[in-house]
Amino acid sequence: MMNHIAVILRGHHRTWNLICDYTLSSYERLAKNVDYYVVSWDIPYTSTKHVTDTFTGRNLIKYVRVPIIDTYYNSYYSSCWLPYNILPWKRQREKTVTYDAVIDSRPDIAVKVLKNKAIIKPEENCLYTTGIELHDNVCTSKKDIAVSDWFFISTSHVYNIMAERFIFPDSAGTQITQRLYAEKEDISVCTLDYVRTFIARPNIINLELNDKTFRDISVKSREWTNLTRDERRQYAKAANVREEDYSTLSLHAAI
Repeated sequence: MMNHIAVILRGHHRTWNLICDYTLSSYERLAKNVDYYVVSWDIPYTSTKHVTDTFTGRNLIKYVRVPIIDTYYNSYYSSCWLPYNILPWKRQREKTVTYDAVIDSRPDIAVKVLKNKAIIKPEENCLYTTGIELHDNVCTSKKDIAVSDWFFISTSHVYNIMAERFIFPDSAGTQITQRLYAEKEDISVCTLDYVRTFIARPNIINLELNDKTFRDISVKSREWTNLTRDERRQYAKAANVREEDYSTLSLHAAI
């Protein structure tokens, strides 16, 4: 177990309220002290209280809402632009604490800490992800190594570097180019062996998430891709999730 970590959640709230209890307890298995930061889009008429209330009794350092800027309102740039906007509060906090690690994730990512694995601090100049796979490289028309961009662990210094990625324009903007950016900054991309994650979709509503059900519910969540648009809307309404939270070019997620 580490001593002190920061958990930074970025993006739409989506299914946070379906998974927050389990996921927060998972984060708190990683360290004795956990600071939380949340940075989301400033969508009109969207309440934040249902999110901030879930951190009652925990150390929520800052919740920030960022205006939507078309240039950064996409899957590639939002994953750095949003984290960048939390840096002033993180740096101020680090005047009095030292983080063993910084987690960069999303509110709709369910997190499980494996009990049979040692929890170790990230090494400098390493970016740890819970998934690496082959994708089509649109620039070379060949397969290349891509990173799952929804959960990272790194040192604070590496987090800062990756958060500044938005200032370097990239026409492709893929999970492959995200890895290439890290490597250009002399940051090695590594897989993480003591954490498992999945994207929690609204169709897991009414299912109890715990260590025993984690795998089964992750399979249920992947079924979202096969649902019709009307079925997705019905699940979103039942889960009290705004359809605007799934306004995305990704066919895997969009409503």
